[in-house]
Amino acid sequence: YLQQRSTGHQILLFSRVESDSELGTAQPYLLLGACDLASAEGEKPIAITWQLRRPMPQQHFQDANVQSR
Repeated sequence: YLQQRSTGHQILLFSRVESDSELGTAQPYLLLGACDLASAEGEKPIAITWQLRRPMPQQHFQDANVQSR
């Protein structure tokens, strides 16, 4: 991931707000699109911050923001 720009690899980011529904079934992922490495810290584990090339859909952002509180 750290060599993304130099290797020309494209990273696609997927997201979902909840892993399971109230019925116990897995929820689908939403493709947020291509992203670029913004920063990375540490190793084993490494924390990577990605910069989306397009904004996240507003409703998904709001749903995710409510879930993280």
